[in-house]
Amino acid sequence: MAYILRNDGDDSGDDCLFCGVLRVGPSRYRESHVLCAEAHAFVMMNKFPYNNGHILVVPTRHTANPMELVPAESQA
Repeated sequence: MAYILRNDGDDSGDDCLFCGVLRVGPSRYRESHVLCAEAHAFVMMNKFPYNNGHILVVPTRHTANPMELVPAESQA
């Protein structure tokens, strides 16, 4: 839980861990396991993968339901 609840680069405590990963910027993407970052989504390797090659594709906009993503976000 400590990994999930930690905050990367934001002292306010109200940010999600994925936003914190993006906020550190491209110069630190490698250490954050970010493979690719675009305007609507980014791809990162899972630090604790369930199996080999497990990656995360994360939309940059927060939604309560993935069906709320517009095509540019869900097809990024």
